[in-house]
Amino acid sequence: NGGGAIANLDPTREFYYPETLTLPAVAAVAAGSLYRWPDEEGGFYANVRYSIRSVMAVDHRFDNDDPATREQVSLDTRYSRVDSRVTGQLTYSASAFDRLLSVDGSLIESAAYQVHVGDEENVSALQASDRSRTRSNLRTNNTLTLRPLLSEPSLAGTSISYGIGLVLHDLRFDPAIPSGLLDGWFQGPVVKYLLFEHPASTAVIDFGAGEINTPQMYTFFANNRDEKDGFEIDVEAQASHNVVTRLPGQEGYSPLWVLQVFKLAAFDRVQDLASALDQSKNEENKVTLEQLLYLNAPIVQVGEL
Repeated sequence: NGGGAIANLDPTREFYYPETLTLPAVAAVAAGSLYRWPDEEGGFYANVRYSIRSVMAVDHRFDNDDPATREQVSLDTRYSRVDSRVTGQLTYSASAFDRLLSVDGSLIESAAYQVHVGDEENVSALQASDRSRTRSNLRTNNTLTLRPLLSEPSLAGTSISYGIGLVLHDLRFDPAIPSGLLDGWFQGPVVKYLLFEHPASTAVIDFGAGEINTPQMYTFFANNRDEKDGFEIDVEAQASHNVVTRLPGQEGYSPLWVLQVFKLAAFDRVQDLASALDQSKNEENKVTLEQLLYLNAPIVQVGEL
C-alpha cells in the first residue's frame, strides 16, 4: 500500500555499521656502532654498525554481514589480523695500507610474520594466506676495492672494484613442495609419517569453507556387497580398478573420498575416469549402500604404471 512505500523510503532507516578497524602501525628502530678501530696512523681502519627496524600492524574484522537493521549491528570481532615485519642490517667497512685496499659490505635479514586470531571456523580458511606471507630472507653484499694509483694525485680516484651478492637463505611457504617425513611417537619408539591433511598446503588439499572436501572415488568390493572383504583386485595387473575424480593440485582434491561402489559385473568395463563416468549413468551398475562410505587414501604419486 502507499503507507508501506513511504516507510521504505524513510531516511531514518539508513545507518552505518563497522566492517574493519585498523589500528595505527607501531614501529621501533634501534641503531648504533658495534666496533670501531681508529685510523690514527693511516694504516688500518674498521667500522661495524647495526640497525634494527620492526613494524607491527593490527586490524580487526567485525562480525557484520550486511545487517538489515540497527539491531543486527555487532561490535564483536570475527577475527583479528596481526602483521609484523623486522629488518636487521649489519654494515661493515675496513681499509688498509692508507686506503689502498678496502672492503665494504652488509648483512641484511628481512622477516615477516602474519597470523589471524579468532575462532577456528573463522580463521581456518585464512591460514594459507598467513603462511604465504610468512618468510625470512638473509642476504649479503660485499665490495672489494683496490686503488693502485693513490700515490699519483691526478689518478688518485682510479680504482678496481669487485662486488658479490649472495642470498644465504630465503625461507617461505611453497605449497608446491611436498612435506617431508615427520617424527611421531607410537607405543614407545619414534616413527616416521607423512602429513597430507595440511590446511596450508593449498596445492595438495582444497579446503572449502574451512572444511575438507570429499571428492568421489569409483570402486568395486570383492564380495559385491560391502567393505568387509576389501576391494576387488585385477589378477593380471595385481591392482584394483578404483578410479578417482581429482588429482593433487586440482580444485576440490582431498585424500578423503566418498565411495561410489559398482557391481562386479562392470569391473572389466572400468579402466579410467571416462569409463567410470559412463558406467555410473546406469543405476543397475551401482551397489546400494545403507549409508555413505568414506575412505582416507592420499595420492602419493601421479603417473603411468
